Amino acid sequence: MTTVRIHLSIPLLGDSFATVTDASGHLVDIGRLDGATYRLLVRVPLADGEALEAAFGEDETVVAWTSLASGRSDHLYRVRVGADRLAVRAYRHALRLDGYLIGARVDAGGWDFRLLFPDRVAVSTFARRCDADGMEPTVQALSDAEECHAAPTYDLTSVQAETLRAAVECGYFDVPRRVTLETLADDLDVSKQAVSERLRRGLRSLLSDTVAAPVQSDRELR
Repeated sequence: MTTVRIHLSIPLLGDSFATVTDASGHLVDIGRLDGATYRLLVRVPLADGEALEAAFGEDETVVAWTSLASGRSDHLYRVRVGADRLAVRAYRHALRLDGYLIGARVDAGGWDFRLLFPDRVAVSTFARRCDADGMEPTVQALSDAEECHAAPTYDLTSVQAETLRAAVECGYFDVPRRVTLETLADDLDVSKQAVSERLRRGLRSLLSDTVAAPVQSDRELR
């Protein structure tokens, strides 16, 4: 397997991030709502989100947006976007080559993607197809499986992960707590009971996979 970090000139959200100097957004989650729109969960390391939020309202690629959480230096947004032609083409190219999205970041210049492909031939084919579509691909880093260090994965659903991230971002776990469960529920547009259940189940999964996971003895590790 081969991991690639590649820059693509895709206009999706570009106008929004062009309004704020050095601003960038990190894709946390993506989901298809229907044939014409997608839901993006985007984390933005930014002290003041006011200018970016105003830009969302003027960005032709944005259908609607919601602020899920705002901290002193971080903001979490749920952004509904149209099915951008180039973004959809890039996704289909990756899918047809058995590629997987690992991470993505957007700024005024376009998108930086981290993708996993079966081999370097697939990476080359992906870049060539994106270039043919006018996305001006630039490979920034390339590594094979033996050079990669996989991040830990946990048995969390995407909804549980989104809820936990929002809770952390808005200060629900701070001491003293900066928001109530009711406020968190309102931000996520769900009931107080639903948020409570997501937090409880998500934390249980994290604890089961970390501090409560079986620990190998020194003898077992030898």
